[in-house]
Amino acid sequence: MNRIAEVVQDAGLGAEIAAAALASWILPERTWWPLTRAIGWAEVRLRLGRTGASPYPFDRALAVSVGRSPRSIAAERLASAHGARLWGLREYCRARRTHPVVVGGTVHLDHALAHGHGAILWVGRFAWATIITKVGLRQAGCPVTHLSRSEHGFGTSAFAIRRLNPIWTRIERPAPRWLRLGRCVDASGPTDWCQSRSATRVRDR
Repeated sequence: MNRIAEVVQDAGLGAEIAAAALASWILPERTWWPLTRAIGWAEVRLRLGRTGASPYPFDRALAVSVGRSPRSIAAERLASAHGARLWGLREYCRARRTHPVVVGGTVHLDHALAHGHGAILWVGRFAWATIITKVGLRQAGCPVTHLSRSEHGFGTSAFAIRRLNPIWTRIERPAPRWLRLGRCVDASGPTDWCQSRSATRVRDR
């Protein structure tokens, strides 16, 4: 991608974040799902045309297991991702915080904790809203740890990592209120925007 295209992409991403933030602060939560679902389907049609199939193996595999088309799975996945973004941006506004998350189906997790064991939560490919899942579990009394890194957030360009993604990591960061520990992790060491006592270094082994 050349420099001009990258600048245009970053500008569009910034405008998208601003619009999503405004929507999350103004619109009632009950309107989010119809809105994000419409956006998800619009993205599928824009990327795949009217008849193109989803290129993601996950979408095709899940479609077979639940009896739906891969396109509908792709649209629902995108809608969930947009919904998580709205939820996070609403939490970024202090006046809009403290919305409870209802958690159900914790039988196996409760059993593990009752017997002194831990649990690894694999939720991203199912809910596409991992921070919401973790916040809900924390509110339910589970000792959840959350890890973050510079690529988490909105984009992977140098501008997004330095200027836009820190918005999301700040959403993730209020550890005392949400999570037991909010660490900023990078394979090459802490980046300049996450220097703190909670920052750590992780090496691939």
